This record gives sequence, structure tokens and C-alpha cells, in this order.
Amino acid sequence: MAYYELSRTGRTTRPYYLSSVGLNLYSVEELLFFLHRHPALIDEDIRSEKLLGWLAEEFGLTHVTYAMRRGLTKDGDTTLLILPLMREMSYLTPGELNSYLKKLQTLDHASKEVRLKMQAEDLYSMRRYGAAEDLSREALETAPLSERGFRASMLTIEAASRMQLLMWEEAADLFREAYELHPTAERKLRLLLALRLTKPRERYEELAEEIGADDEQLKMVREKIEEAYAADLPDPDHPEELLEKYCTLYHEESGR
Repeated sequence: MAYYELSRTGRTTRPYYLSSVGLNLYSVEELLFFLHRHPALIDEDIRSEKLLGWLAEEFGLTHVTYAMRRGLTKDGDTTLLILPLMREMSYLTPGELNSYLKKLQTLDHASKEVRLKMQAEDLYSMRRYGAAEDLSREALETAPLSERGFRASMLTIEAASRMQLLMWEEAADLFREAYELHPTAERKLRLLLALRLTKPRERYEELAEEIGADDEQLKMVREKIEEAYAADLPDPDHPEELLEKYCTLYHEESGR
């Protein structure tokens, strides 16, 4: 990320509210960070005259908003909206900016279900678990039944969101549905972890045998559990104590 003088704009006492994610923005830097990290979440709060007015009134960026306005047309290219602000603030290096613009263009031409998936992933990474679950379900209702891998991915996001919302049994059921729909080694490991966290030891062992877990996979589950507990290992038969650490591991494993 490129360096720029934040003092050029500073912070405002009148934040801009992004309703879809429940976030108040107090500076241009915060807006740029959001745009860069979560391009899939660019919605009508961003494609808005209200945002341009905020940038002009609070930070004196009238000349920039004039150029950004080209991206507000009905069929406007998102890059036309975002690029003037990114360039004005030198927020990204040329290479980073080029990669980011390609991502925006991909989003502009993506199918509805793919956009929903990317939005759900971003919301999950922002810890907006209820919203991530809702979009995952909407994507499932939109995606063709033949796209088993895609549907399994959405079930996985929904399952992880429910785990975070303390809906452990429902989450384990969804992890199993995802695995049965499109079995992969990664999905089996996630299912085994969820089962270990939600079932008594004997029942977990029965279910692990039922889905064909081998010794190496069971060892990986034990290692993940131990890694999550790391410094202070509580009783593994109390899964609620492991929930937050497990979900941290899920973030790391999924790259979200």
C-alpha cells in the first residue's frame, strides 16, 4: 500500500454510515480501506450522491467528486467511481491499483450468485455473521443445483456463520451437508472438527468412522484442537470453550 499524507484530509466528527455493514466512516482513509478490502460490498451506499457530498463537504474533495460522478450513472462502471479517489490519495501502488481495478471489473461482470458468494465471504471476514448467513442462503437459492462445488462452498460459509452465532448443532449439520454434496479432504476436516466440538467423544468417534475418517485425519483434528487451545488447554468435552479459537482457525484455513 502506498504512503500518503493523512493530514491532507484528517477525520470528521460527522461520519458516513454504511448501512449494509453497520459501519461509520470518519476519514477518507477508512473509506479507502473499506473499498480496498471489501470490493464486493460496494453497494448503493457507495454509489451515492450522498457519499460524494460527504467527501466534498467534510474533506474539500469537490474536484475529485466531480470526476467520481461519472460512475453514478445507471450502468456506470464501478472503476469510474472509485479510481479518481484512489489516485488522488495515492492509496495504492500502481501494481496494487491495477490488480484492484481488475477485481472491480470482474465483480461488475460476475453472475448474481458469484457476487453473493463474495459478499458473504467479506461479511464473514468482518464478523457480520448474521448477514453472511443470509447471503449464503440467498446464493443457495439462486445457484443451479448442478453447481455442487459452489453450493457446498455456500453451505460451508453458512455453517461457519452459525458456529459463530452459537448455533453449534445446526452448524455441524450444514458442514455435513456440504461434505456430502461435494466431498473434499478440506471439507471432511472441517466436518470432523465441528463434530468434535459438538458431540460427546463416543458419538464423535462413531460419526468419524461413519464418514470414513482415517487415522491421519483424526490426528489432524487432534492437532487442530491442541493448536486452538495452545497456551491453556481446558476440557475438550466442553466445546463452547473452544468455539472462538476454532473459528479463528477456520478463518486461517479458509483464507478469509
